[in-house]
Amino acid sequence: MGSIFQDLRYGARQLWKSPGLTFAAVLCIALGIGANSATFSFARAFLWPNSMVKEPDRLVRIFVRWSTGMKYGSFSYPDYIDVRDKNDVFTGLVANSIMPFHMSAGDRNERIWGAVVSGNYFSELGVKPHLGRGLLVEDDQTPGANPVAVISHGLWQRRFGSDQGIVGKTMLLNTRSFTIVGVGPEGFYGTNTGLSQDIWVPITMTEQLGDTRRTITERGNHWIQGIIGRLKPGVTMAQADASINNLMTHLAQEYPNTNKGAGAMLYTESDASLHPSVRDGFVMFMRLMFGVVGLILLLSCTNVAGLLLARSASRRKEIGVRMALGADRFRLIRQLLAESLLLSLMAGGVGLLLGVFLTRLVRSFSPPSDLPLRIDIDLDWSVLAFTFAVTVITGILFGLAPALAASKTDLVTVLKEGNPVQLAGASHLRRFLVAGQVALSFVLLIGAGLAVRSLQNARNLDLGFNPENQVVVALDLGLQQYDEAKGRQFIRSVRNHLATQPGIQAVGFSDGIPLSLSSTQRTVQPEGYAPPANLIYPAIDCATVDYGYFPAMGIGIVRGRGFAETDNVDAVPVIMINETFAKRFWPGQDPIGKHIRTAGKDGLVIGVARNGKYFSLGEEPKAFFYLPLEQIHRASFYLHVRTSMDPESLIATVRREVQALDDKLPLSDLKTMNAALGFALLPARMAAGIVSAFALLALFLAAIGLYGVIAYSVNQSIRDIGIRMALGAQTQDVLKLVIRGGMNITSIGLGIGLVIGLILTQLMKALLYGISPMDPLSYLTAIALLAAVAFLAMYLPARRAARVDPMIALREF
Repeated sequence: MGSIFQDLRYGARQLWKSPGLTFAAVLCIALGIGANSATFSFARAFLWPNSMVKEPDRLVRIFVRWSTGMKYGSFSYPDYIDVRDKNDVFTGLVANSIMPFHMSAGDRNERIWGAVVSGNYFSELGVKPHLGRGLLVEDDQTPGANPVAVISHGLWQRRFGSDQGIVGKTMLLNTRSFTIVGVGPEGFYGTNTGLSQDIWVPITMTEQLGDTRRTITERGNHWIQGIIGRLKPGVTMAQADASINNLMTHLAQEYPNTNKGAGAMLYTESDASLHPSVRDGFVMFMRLMFGVVGLILLLSCTNVAGLLLARSASRRKEIGVRMALGADRFRLIRQLLAESLLLSLMAGGVGLLLGVFLTRLVRSFSPPSDLPLRIDIDLDWSVLAFTFAVTVITGILFGLAPALAASKTDLVTVLKEGNPVQLAGASHLRRFLVAGQVALSFVLLIGAGLAVRSLQNARNLDLGFNPENQVVVALDLGLQQYDEAKGRQFIRSVRNHLATQPGIQAVGFSDGIPLSLSSTQRTVQPEGYAPPANLIYPAIDCATVDYGYFPAMGIGIVRGRGFAETDNVDAVPVIMINETFAKRFWPGQDPIGKHIRTAGKDGLVIGVARNGKYFSLGEEPKAFFYLPLEQIHRASFYLHVRTSMDPESLIATVRREVQALDDKLPLSDLKTMNAALGFALLPARMAAGIVSAFALLALFLAAIGLYGVIAYSVNQSIRDIGIRMALGAQTQDVLKLVIRGGMNITSIGLGIGLVIGLILTQLMKALLYGISPMDPLSYLTAIALLAAVAFLAMYLPARRAARVDPMIALREF
């Protein structure tokens, strides 16, 4: 240990003697370590979140799986009760469903997100409140009987000023009085990673909160997504899976009208706290991110290795003297690696600070979504351990090659008086490292080109509707306890008020907006269609809209007609379908006049709308249908307003006219439709922005490396250049000589990068829209950009070489 500390002290003195090299190396490596640290923090926050629940490894998430192929389905409340009471593998089952609330406390009103949960929520999860108590099993025994609530620690601080006497006080939720019985622990935001809840109320109070889409009596109303169970001691996941699926089979036999074809999918809590439908895409994105930051770190290592190789040339005599005094090769390698590790540790400290800055930048980012999204990234021991491991490995990576090269010094040659002449091309290892830098930069440039082109395609995709010149806002009349009659009158009043405003072309209503990661499905029985054997009728995505929706959204009607004001509750039930629905169930037939049975009613098909994008930009054409809002009441909906003017200027008008009708109704997500679609474009934008930023950084590092190797070669070859010029070589000859050497390195790097790129870009396939991973334009653009930057990096030292005075060069060397 004494000799190791001696190596470290000596290494520190050597680094202090070369402050310029030390600063450049630390900065270069810190960029790579910081990027990796921030990426790991982001991945850990979503894939391995810190859990405040007791024994999270014993928790299991249960989703409904339908024989139609639909995964991650929801439970109805009666189904939840049956599974909870009849299973023999869980100590308890917890129900949890997030929803918005209109909260009134004091003289302030605001819209918050919370959850209706079963009474065993806090006790089964093992979460202890900061103040008061959690919800009790007794709180959800009788529907509508216990208006109590537990608020989050953050809401308690933000809205109630950390009032120690908050327990027992009341507030209004959706105009109903609720008593606060407890405050959740600090840092607890619910059981859904990435989502934040501020309040929890008994699930049996759902209907009293005015949400007409959630009932606790209808077995066919599936709205409780992902119930949570705690395994009994000794019970395995396989046993639990078999038991719950057996129970679901019995329920399907007992209630065939609502449960036929229903099974169960079980996931560990660590695999499903981030919803599985989102987790798969997130994992794919993080793989891409780790690949990108890994390449950046490799680039940083090769750059610093090149700097250390150049520095070792000036230390040949020192190393030769130490070898003459008896130092063996292993001792020299250890000494040089000690210096590399010191560099890496300094860079690790700077990189950790950079990582903290980047994570705070990410935390401040607000995704364009109405959902209560939360990016909870913290610096904990796992991030520190990861950063330390990356730091040590990095120090070995960039330090080993220079150490091995320096330890091969020829003792006799070095100890001779004067330095040996090194002609251009002698430093093969440096050239190899720079070629590697060029290759890695080329791969990142290709990825950036693909991501940018994909984003352009995503923006230009045919969505099936026109988001331009449109304003959208979410309205929830249930928060104000509107009944159906009052709600329908409110809709008519909003339409009439807005229709008189200048520039407004159309006003429509719907129960959702496309590409918002939310969907509604209904089982359909199309006329003349019989499902294959052992399958039930399919569940198809749908929307409930009014007659103004199609002109407001710019959705074309390709056959038949759209909804009309006369399609009301007293008229014949009607349905509209899209083109894929017609082709799937009535190929080669006219769908107009056909009937579809859904939700216990037969609807007459009156029109066929254009296909569109409904859930994600990358989806294939899917069947979809529309129900008329005039015949199916919704308490919560979206208002769509199309204008001939700048939509931003319409926002204030919409706010004024709606609040003139009800100034207490919270307006959520009032924005242009293009802004509302920002969440759908977020993955493409993030991929394009992040990969492009890292690609430019990689290009910069490669340019520095290329400049360094050419400049070093020129400096070591001054005498050779002087001789050539003395024998008649012209300026252009010297320029060609130096640039040719650099282009050889660049060409080798491009060749290696092309092979790597063809392989690695296949990993981006699922993230690309309308473009192949082998897109020629992206490859050609990357080649042109890299070649231009490489030429500039080579031209500067080449021009300096061409200006060498032969007499001075020969006299000095």
